[in-house]
Amino acid sequence: MTLTKKQREVVETETGHIVVLAGPGSGKTHTITEKIAYLFDRAVIPEPYGLLAVTFTDAAAREMRSRLRAKGFRQWDRVWVGTFHSFGRRLLSCYGSEIGIREDFEIIEPDDRTTLLGRIIPVYPSGWTPWDLGEQLDELKRRGIYPGLGDDRVDENLRFTYQEYQRLLSESNMLDFGDLIALAVRLLQESDLARRLYTGFFRYVIVDEFQDTDPQQLEMIRILAETAIGSTIVADDDQSIYRFRGARRANVYAIERMLGAKRITLGRNFRSDQVIVEAAMAVIGHEANRAPKEVVAVSQARGHLFRCEFPDPEEEAQQVVSWIVKVLEVSSISF
Repeated sequence: MTLTKKQREVVETETGHIVVLAGPGSGKTHTITEKIAYLFDRAVIPEPYGLLAVTFTDAAAREMRSRLRAKGFRQWDRVWVGTFHSFGRRLLSCYGSEIGIREDFEIIEPDDRTTLLGRIIPVYPSGWTPWDLGEQLDELKRRGIYPGLGDDRVDENLRFTYQEYQRLLSESNMLDFGDLIALAVRLLQESDLARRLYTGFFRYVIVDEFQDTDPQQLEMIRILAETAIGSTIVADDDQSIYRFRGARRANVYAIERMLGAKRITLGRNFRSDQVIVEAAMAVIGHEANRAPKEVVAVSQARGHLFRCEFPDPEEEAQQVVSWIVKVLEVSSISF
């Protein structure tokens, strides 16, 4: 797959910070992979320093590593590819003692967390379920709020409950999923050693799906990227699927301002016919506070778009399954 003009601009920008607005089907994974290979081929990152590539899912990290291997990439000792949470765990496992975290900690399992929260709730009667309480604590951690650290405006009952929860986790040498980000950020903020080592080694930072970051993830990337040779922040600001857990599309524009980044838009869609692209743009194009962008399908076919209405979600689901079954039957016959 060759690079378009805009993709090549992303790949060949060697220094400084860029924010890449890239929608579905724009070839962003291909572009990121080519960028990593290019930076090392051109020796932009001097030895023995490295590059950090952060994704949102393990599957995306595996895909990126697989594509690099397919290109014959060999400098794995200088590249770290993984998720925000796995990177946070790495930081805390190495230097967590700098902020009072035992470095042999374990991550509490979801069922065990529910049990633990259920034990705490009767002590501070509130009418919460373990799920309700867990959601509230997760939101506080996404904002970097901990007992004794920015919690002065937290409801008193919730504050005491939070304190007890963290105490019990600490007694068991446990962290929960939210701690991996919030405490890693705290480590980078408070430990000169950890910040110097990690910002010193990772001289280039690449992040995918930045529209799904929460406030603590934004802060993590700001700390790691602002002193680097450069960074590439990739986002589809029209698609933020984790808003229910604190993701903020505005973080895309915030990191652009913080880093003084140049904006590049990948406006060619390799996946859909033009009629699909036009329909999508008609739906999202009127949304306020979005960056304007032109998207054009590479396919020369116009394609077809059908509108179907259903009385309820269950009937809609049944019809979609029926269509899929028919497509699979036709495909099996053709083979």
